[in-house]
Amino acid sequence: MKCRFHGKDGGKMIKSLSVINFKQFKDFEINDLSLVNLISGKNNVGKSSLLEALFLLIDHSNPEVFIKLNNFRKSESFTDVAIWENIFYNFNSDNIIRIQAKKDNEELEDMNLTLMTEN
Repeated sequence: MKCRFHGKDGGKMIKSLSVINFKQFKDFEINDLSLVNLISGKNNVGKSSLLEALFLLIDHSNPEVFIKLNNFRKSESFTDVAIWENIFYNFNSDNIIRIQAKKDNEELEDMNLTLMTEN
């Protein structure tokens, strides 16, 4: 007997995740995800960043998503551009962050993020 949680997207499970230019991930892809996945590794290798990327993809339409991410890391206020730059690969805010997830129904969830500053 299989059990599946049904969210607002009908319970579609993520089968693969691609993270580009986000934090320490220049171009990272993880495939063959299943209902339960174990992510392990030494300190400072990107386990939390991977979860943050997934969180950002799922909640990207919520304007408070960055407040939630900053609170998760207990970061300072994010009014300064330098605070925003830490989410970009090599702190280069000229990069475009791209996070994609392929679901078990082959549907693609895609998010692109750029930093726009006032001149």
